[in-house]
Amino acid sequence: VHFFDPHQPNNPPAGERIKSPTPYDAEIAIADRGVGMLLDELRSLGVLDQTLVVLTADHGESLGEHGEKTHAVFIYDATVRVPLVLRNPTLLPEGKVYSGPVRTVDVAPTILAALGLPGGKEMQGIDLLPAVRGKVPPPDLPQYSESLTSEVGFGMAPLFGIRHGGWKWIRAPRPEVYDLGKDPKELRNLYATEARRGAAMDVELEKVLDDSRRHAVAANENPMDKETEETLRALGYLAPRGQREAMAGIDPKDGMVLYQKLEDARHLAQNEHWQEAEKLIREILAATPKNVTCWNILALARLRQNDGQGARDAYLRSLAVEPNQARVFAMLGSVSLLEGDLTGAERQYKKALELSPGFVEAMSNLGLLAALKGDREQALAWNRKALALDPSFPRAYRRLADIYYERGEWGKALYNYRQVIKIARSDFAALVQAGNSARRLERPLDAERFFRKAARLRPDSWIPDYNLACLKASRGDAPGALADLEKLAGKGFHRADLLARDSDLAAVRALPGFAALEAKVRAARPANNAPSEEAIVLSTH
Repeated sequence: VHFFDPHQPNNPPAGERIKSPTPYDAEIAIADRGVGMLLDELRSLGVLDQTLVVLTADHGESLGEHGEKTHAVFIYDATVRVPLVLRNPTLLPEGKVYSGPVRTVDVAPTILAALGLPGGKEMQGIDLLPAVRGKVPPPDLPQYSESLTSEVGFGMAPLFGIRHGGWKWIRAPRPEVYDLGKDPKELRNLYATEARRGAAMDVELEKVLDDSRRHAVAANENPMDKETEETLRALGYLAPRGQREAMAGIDPKDGMVLYQKLEDARHLAQNEHWQEAEKLIREILAATPKNVTCWNILALARLRQNDGQGARDAYLRSLAVEPNQARVFAMLGSVSLLEGDLTGAERQYKKALELSPGFVEAMSNLGLLAALKGDREQALAWNRKALALDPSFPRAYRRLADIYYERGEWGKALYNYRQVIKIARSDFAALVQAGNSARRLERPLDAERFFRKAARLRPDSWIPDYNLACLKASRGDAPGALADLEKLAGKGFHRADLLARDSDLAAVRALPGFAALEAKVRAARPANNAPSEEAIVLSTH
């Protein structure tokens, strides 16, 4: 069972947060209770003592040590030393603390041996069960660690390290040697006086790497397709070639300031603090002008601040360094689309597909362009092709649903809106449109259910409540509908035009209180007559 918490970003529920000193501690408590629930269930089933329970972690968290806020770049003990707890009263002595070295690679062969299963002897790790039971002395094991994130994620030098006999060696452009007994937080690099020890430990490190190569399975081709690589780049896990060239060979100790700025900029962008993100990105670009990731984040920041030309310029600077970025061509297509240049947008989306033939977002956007040009059959074809490759892509279902809705094919529209909601439950517009489709199919109870879900999702929006009022009116409750409409003023409702022309409200317009409602809504109309975002989302019935 994998518990993702505690993990950045640490966002525990408010009720948990107030009970703990930090959000990180709160997420530890949540994971602890989750483990407790599993053990309690095993106990209630009467099988806990027949179960081998192993609890460990894939990494720790620096929490600011060595200038690293989270994990992934450095290989100090703050992140590579993790807990390991084993429980089985038949196999293991109770309450014993094993003092010998343990490596993650030893966990699997130990489990296999404990359960009497084959395969452990072919692994790199060893069965520690005899040593844990005290039948043999703890074996003297060099403990290997590595971080390639600094290289593949940011273009800096990779890190390789080994712990042995109370000492630690880190192979880096500026090598590091630590006496863990005297300096457990690895604050004093002794390489200047312990270079010979470092060289000997580097020989040990190379033996581990050689053994790893011996166990390696040769791949005939890159196991990642282009779409996977694009996704990893978008998530920040894989640096484009140009970025790696810009940072090549930099020791992570020196590059951490830039790396941390990039992480901060990513988080700011994720939280839509575009100006603050842009400021950090420009500082990084001043030091590493070929940093492709930074150009792409800058482009997005400019786009979100309604500077299409600035976004285009930044994306083109990114392509000048790394020309084969399908996602960047797709973003250029979106910039052209926002500017009304449908021909230019189509050209960019097709270029993205040339580079990445399975790029479903580009396919769906080409479907949108076809719909905007009035070619609904081509629009349907593009979105169906996208779904054939990725049946979990909600945008394609949404666009199919919209086309079917416009064509009056309510059943097909409802089916596709339902698919959107299954994948993306918080899609407000899909919920509203599913309700409208259900109404057209004369399924008022289903319509009401979708509208109420939309209202719970967006309690500040008048759209679901307006649709519920119309549904009530269409079912013969005009006074109830009028009462509901009168409550919408507090939600920014100022669509007097809808009140005047909506066929569902014919009976409501005949009621004595309607004129006062209409006058109130007209008086609330903003000076700017441009339709609001919600008015655009609303699909009249």
